[in-house]
Amino acid sequence: RRKGFRLEKGLRSEWYDKECDRPDANPYNIAQELDRDYGGSMYKIFGEEFFGAIAGAGTVRQPLCRADVTYDDELKATVSKSHNGQLLLWMSLDVKNRPPDHTYVIGCDICTGLGGAYTSNSVMEIIDVTIGEQVGEMAVNTMKPDDFADYCMAVGKWLGGAYLNWERNGGPGSEFTKQVLNRRYTNVFFSSRMFERGKHKIKVPGWYSEDKSKPVMFAEFKQAVVSGALRIRSDLLVKECHQYINVGGRIVHIAVARRAKDKDGKDGPDQGQAHGDRVIALGVAVQAVRDRPINID
Repeated sequence: RRKGFRLEKGLRSEWYDKECDRPDANPYNIAQELDRDYGGSMYKIFGEEFFGAIAGAGTVRQPLCRADVTYDDELKATVSKSHNGQLLLWMSLDVKNRPPDHTYVIGCDICTGLGGAYTSNSVMEIIDVTIGEQVGEMAVNTMKPDDFADYCMAVGKWLGGAYLNWERNGGPGSEFTKQVLNRRYTNVFFSSRMFERGKHKIKVPGWYSEDKSKPVMFAEFKQAVVSGALRIRSDLLVKECHQYINVGGRIVHIAVARRAKDKDGKDGPDQGQAHGDRVIALGVAVQAVRDRPINID
């Protein structure tokens, strides 16, 4: 069950169970090797062990407060509590609305900011590294990538210079990256990428998600939660974790797996693309924590 196998699927032999319990076994390769299911065998990425750890810890709760964030040209933020504020906080602010003097990281996933029912969210997730907790979350689909970058950097400065990481893939990720560099926010995560057909590696700002790096990010996110090193607060984040599945050996969101096709059989514009952005944002935040660890192994 911890690996994601569905034990209620039918009769199972003792030999079959032992094969499933091999260290390298997972529902996908067992489906191919033993069930002859070459179609890919969908299964959830976050299994019973992950959700059991969250439920057992009892850490999911309503935010302590919501806040509005405004900032000047120098990205100096003013944070004010508001019942309808976009920024959800699981931390106690002092009388001047300042956060605890802890170490923080920020992880971001970026959308186009065009709004509408099929546009995914830009999401900012905040981890308090000192205590190993998710302490902040903000999601919006109407903020352009450069404006979202300013917002995240302003919050980062308010947190005392938080370590910033983001998924740099695609156009929105590139725009976000450009704004961070233009604004000279210096406390940013750098990842290694191969350059010129693998001849040498270069350091680039942000996290680049690809077929090899994405499973690593998900695995380390899961491990941090299961081990108790990271406590999850957001109920919306947990719900999005249920939506990621393995299809044909690739991690995808269920909305993408079922995305609508246009009349020519191609993907329609922005159709079915709304997905679990909170998961990606917290995943890249965990990568930042691992890069400068205090509490997460």
